[in-house]
Amino acid sequence: MSYDDSIELTFAENWPAEIRAISMPMGIHYLNQQDIFALSSSFETLRNEFNIPKVLDFSLDIEEFISGELEKYPKGIFIKTSYGMFKQNPFAYSPIFSMRDFNSNVRWPDHRIENFLRNRLKFRSPFCISASPWVDIHPGTEFRIFISDRQNLGVSQYHCNQFYKLIHEDLKIIKASLASFSSRLVEVLHMDSVVADVFVHKDADGKCKTTLIELNPFNSLTDPCLFSWVGGGDFDGTFRYVSSDFKKQHVEKAVRYSSDEDPWHLPAEIGRRM
Repeated sequence: MSYDDSIELTFAENWPAEIRAISMPMGIHYLNQQDIFALSSSFETLRNEFNIPKVLDFSLDIEEFISGELEKYPKGIFIKTSYGMFKQNPFAYSPIFSMRDFNSNVRWPDHRIENFLRNRLKFRSPFCISASPWVDIHPGTEFRIFISDRQNLGVSQYHCNQFYKLIHEDLKIIKASLASFSSRLVEVLHMDSVVADVFVHKDADGKCKTTLIELNPFNSLTDPCLFSWVGGGDFDGTFRYVSSDFKKQHVEKAVRYSSDEDPWHLPAEIGRRM
């Protein structure tokens, strides 16, 4: 069978409009059969498994999609599959400005995407890519929100092996934005348990805003960042970030956010989990 709902429902093409409204803008494109085989043909193992004779060209269909997205976002676009980006490809960390860039981005060995393609080919399931406007996201502004049974079990700094001064400088407004966003996300979620990747930034009015990047399944295959899955997990409703000495992490207790109170209280330090 294909993936179960805990994975399939995290794919952007399955998000309800309410979630799309709080996420990065994105165009969704369903690959036709020719383009699924063209993408798969980049992998020698898939060529052998599915009798694909050679590396195939993409169709005009996908070229028109890329062209259309670039018209909307002339400063470049970011492409990923429903299962994620081509993380093993160095070109995936640069904006796409052309079909040539797109080819460089997706025609690269990547075990995760290879396995995803294998699943889609085997079960004849839809394969989607999404295009978003390219945004240079500072790594210190990315966070991971852990939600189980519609309860916020904690928030962690995403790039958790480094200290970021900006987190400490804007700690209160970052926490307030994350708390407010978490409450809204729980309200509109189409699944009870999920891990959400977000980034915090300033909107056009200069106010702090949190925006959804992607959803991940709530299971041990998803990186727990400064939490741990050991023994069922240590998700305790805290906000975790790396302290300035690099050896410890700050942990602050999460409480319900309101406009007149700090959303996390009772700061404490514990030994950092690696």
